[in-house]
Amino acid sequence: MNQRFGGAAVRLPGWPEGATRAALVRTALAFLAAQLIYWLIISPFVFAPPPPLPGGIELSAPLYARLASPDPAGLAQAEFKPGELPIADCCDPGYRAVRLTFDLPAGSPPLGIMPKIGADNYRMLVNGSTIYAEGSMRLPGATYHGNVRRVFRIPEAVLKPGRNTLEFILVRDDGAPFFFVGGATIAPYEPLAAAFASRAFTLNDYLTMSLAIGAVMAILVFVVWVRGNRQAVLFWMLAVVLGWTLRLLYFYLTDPPIHGIARMFFLFACVGFVPVAWLNLANHWIGAPSKWIGRVSLGAYVVLLAAIGTIFVFGLWDKVDTVDLVTQWFVLAIVVAAAGLFGWRVIRNPEGSYWETAIFGLCLSLMAWDAIGAVAGFESDQHSNRAMPFLTLGIVAAYLARNIRLFQSSHQLNTMLEGQLVERTAALEAAHLREKEMVREQAHGAERQRIMRDMHDGLGSQLMSMLLMAKRGQAEPAAIADGLQAVIDEMRLMIDSMDSVGESLASALSIFRERTQARVEGAGFAFDWTNTAERLPDYGPRDVLQIFRILQEAVVNALKHSGGDRITVRIAPAPDPAFALRIEVADNGTGMKGASTRGRGLVNMAARAESLGGALALDDAGGTRVTLDLPERSQRAA
Repeated sequence: MNQRFGGAAVRLPGWPEGATRAALVRTALAFLAAQLIYWLIISPFVFAPPPPLPGGIELSAPLYARLASPDPAGLAQAEFKPGELPIADCCDPGYRAVRLTFDLPAGSPPLGIMPKIGADNYRMLVNGSTIYAEGSMRLPGATYHGNVRRVFRIPEAVLKPGRNTLEFILVRDDGAPFFFVGGATIAPYEPLAAAFASRAFTLNDYLTMSLAIGAVMAILVFVVWVRGNRQAVLFWMLAVVLGWTLRLLYFYLTDPPIHGIARMFFLFACVGFVPVAWLNLANHWIGAPSKWIGRVSLGAYVVLLAAIGTIFVFGLWDKVDTVDLVTQWFVLAIVVAAAGLFGWRVIRNPEGSYWETAIFGLCLSLMAWDAIGAVAGFESDQHSNRAMPFLTLGIVAAYLARNIRLFQSSHQLNTMLEGQLVERTAALEAAHLREKEMVREQAHGAERQRIMRDMHDGLGSQLMSMLLMAKRGQAEPAAIADGLQAVIDEMRLMIDSMDSVGESLASALSIFRERTQARVEGAGFAFDWTNTAERLPDYGPRDVLQIFRILQEAVVNALKHSGGDRITVRIAPAPDPAFALRIEVADNGTGMKGASTRGRGLVNMAARAESLGGALALDDAGGTRVTLDLPERSQRAA
């Protein structure tokens, strides 16, 4: 944002640039549009609450009883007591019965009944005849057909003019031992079924559709995750879909493999996991994820599981009600964190698909609204469960459309791959040239340091000795000649070291033989060269230079200190299997008894050999033999 002070434009810090500001505005408008579409169109028309049920037949005050068994025998032995609708019984599991009566006018049309039951399973009887009976009623293996919500037709044969009896037999296990019976609606069947049709679809068929959508999305995202290098964003997208789908299974499976407390624990574990998955998906949705968010959120989820498990196992406080309250507070906190994180990431990087952001934000807002309703105690109508199938499907489809190119022709794919290959090849060549130049510069720097060290230790010490001899009047011609010869040898060695020795060990050895033989024979020594190695290690230029220096130093030492007349160089396979090649430089002189005190030549040779991963040995019995064992690859290559 710019403001003018005295004619000069001043940019306020923190205010986004024009393009970023425009992207933020578009993102905000897309989010607002998604909210308006859902709350003004989808919610009131697609997920509209059912119209008022038609006026029905009035029911008498209920009679309520505990049963010893969920069958007609237990019903006959029960001691009924008066009660009032709605009946809410907490918190002992077992069997219950409710008995009501109603008067049927003569000439009534076929009737239907819409019960309001809260139980794991139930039986419904009219005048002693069973109207509804599904699954098992026996504990501890009772099924959960109490989740079935529909209008039942009352057979005309079981009705009679005048007073009729309506009875419910209910069962609850120790998972959620809370019984509820509201006022059942008895009215003409066709108007009643028509009024409840949309609600019946939402509670039954729509649940099946949602599970099918969740299963298909889970398989699709899993395949993309496996084939897409296991990206974290795809993993958490898969976690969102799986967590939400498993939560729906609680209401869908009427005969699950787990019962009681274990089944309730499964429900609340899924309820708590879904927002954790959303938080981590938000963390990875727009780049630069924070590692601590995943660790903290999963740690908090583990604490939640421990808390609800403890409450269930030890029956603390109000058990299910307490677990539900704790879980909903956890859900609300995680969803708020996810919304804040996602909003912050969008503000920092608003460029992208605005509708993806809008759908993502709508999912989080619906989850937050449902959690607030559960915590505050008002009916939120489970918007997140209803809308989540299509919203999650939209997010998955948008992500795949943005990141994966599908259904392209082979020509397009080949063109794309060829272009990527050319770009990658050019990048690799440039990187190789940069690395090669860097290695060359490092080698040159090391050589400069070595030459300076050799000039100081070699030429410097030799010239200084000759200068002191001259000042003291001890400059014998023979001593001066020897000193000058030593200086010339050192200078030749340094000049040789400044030349290129080739790009391979074979070329370096060839150059070394050519230079050394002329020099050795010029000094009055015989020179023998033997090479029985079938192959040489493949070293880089920097390593080849180190080997060249070691051999140069060994020959110079033999010329200066051996006192012999023959120098032999042998190249052969190394006898030690840990090494690939052995190079020996030997003379027939008297050894190097005093050579170790002159300069740092031997120390430098050993350091060079060690840098290659090789081994240097010196044997001065019956002449001097310098042995250099070289590995297949140098340490730098490894």
